[in-house]
Amino acid sequence: MPFLKVPVNVAYWSNVEEEARSIVAEERYDVIKDTLGATVRRPCLKEFYDGLPAAADGLYYWDETDLCYVVSNGNFYSIDIDANLTLIGSDLFNLNTPVIWDKSGDFTLVVTGSTKKLFAANGGRIVKYDKTTASKITEGAAPELCTHVVIFDSYGIANERGHVQYEESALLSEVADPDNYDGEFFSAENKSDEVIAVHSEWDEVALFGTESIEPFYNDGSTPITKIPGGNTPDGTRSPYSIKFADNAYFYLNKDRQVVRLDGRQPLPISQPVDDILDIGNDAIAQASRGEIVTLGKKQFYLLTINGQTLVYDIQLREWAGKWATWDKTYARYGAFKGRNIVNIKQWNKTLCTDPDTGKIYELTYDLNQDVGEEVRSSVVTGNIDHGTGREKRSNELRLRLKRGQAARLTIDDVEPVMLVRWNDNGSGIWSNYREVPLGFTGDGEFYYSLFQLGSYRARQYEFVVTDNVPFSIVEVEEDVEFQR
Repeated sequence: MPFLKVPVNVAYWSNVEEEARSIVAEERYDVIKDTLGATVRRPCLKEFYDGLPAAADGLYYWDETDLCYVVSNGNFYSIDIDANLTLIGSDLFNLNTPVIWDKSGDFTLVVTGSTKKLFAANGGRIVKYDKTTASKITEGAAPELCTHVVIFDSYGIANERGHVQYEESALLSEVADPDNYDGEFFSAENKSDEVIAVHSEWDEVALFGTESIEPFYNDGSTPITKIPGGNTPDGTRSPYSIKFADNAYFYLNKDRQVVRLDGRQPLPISQPVDDILDIGNDAIAQASRGEIVTLGKKQFYLLTINGQTLVYDIQLREWAGKWATWDKTYARYGAFKGRNIVNIKQWNKTLCTDPDTGKIYELTYDLNQDVGEEVRSSVVTGNIDHGTGREKRSNELRLRLKRGQAARLTIDDVEPVMLVRWNDNGSGIWSNYREVPLGFTGDGEFYYSLFQLGSYRARQYEFVVTDNVPFSIVEVEEDVEFQR
């Protein structure tokens, strides 16, 4: 019989009826697709720094100083490429709240002393840093409950959460003086909803509310005025899910769908995972976190919600699956460790922080473990029937994959393996694992076959690698013989 393809290098799709799962992946953990479409292991974590007093609430690279800035336990730090940490200021930030950052230009020709500064907010006073001193902005009408601050056309623009007068507006600084607020503001009046986030892209300022997204521009006189007809009738209750990449906003909207906002049109992209996002507790949606990972030639949008991290491949425009940590004690997956992900081209590094400890990690394709802990990369196919519900016998399963990547240092070294098992006809009863040896250095044969795999009408396959070697599946084929 001819060999038939087993769909393993396919998009993740959980929101589909069981009987229809044939050409989609039911589960994809800790994998991505490479540029040629093969399934490979996600980038892994290695330690960059360990010693922050608590889990970091913010991480930001400022090219002006060639330093990263970190907020931990309310304190403000810098860290250099060699992981040398310096305390800049204490008790400046709220605890356990994500930090939103932006930087200003040098406006000293307009306003004396208005040099390049870094600004940060996470629910209290805005913090400014002038390369020497970090302090809270308390003068004049500066916001007191600010979660988002942006620098736009030399203005500082900030929200004021929970303020009876300003909660539907954004505060505006003096021109070329982004740390001087004198009570000027502009309002998002299309809907009566609170401004929970402020962002700036496309030479516009976007005020994200719970019911709408309203864009503004600098008309040169007002100075900030609404763009006529630019309102987007879609809001969000998840302010920290909003990220910008590939010339579009990505966020979890008020209907708990992941949306790509390209221009004015909100395009839901989460149909494959809507069942996961359909959670009953609105507080869980509000606490969701978005991240952008830019590494190599790939870019991903990560959404961590309800203890799971969903991963969207921006180039392929499909869901890559879930990134996770593997709990060997309870044999279950948890959310991915990476938070506050920052791509630093000047250092050739992508850094992130740990949500539970004072560690900073580097994301890299060069490792196959997370800081020495196993990464359980796995793919579970949909129910494959090769186009018919007839009984069929599987004579051979042929895999093309990466082998020969483990160094053999002693005679007692154990050869790494890929584990393969299957579940027939939706029974929920899985076979015992069969081992596919992945070889040591020098064993570069990339085809391996399994034989005598029984009969079925529809079958799911699971492929798993936990060993410290690459996970890579180029293709899988099956020789089946139809019985009746």
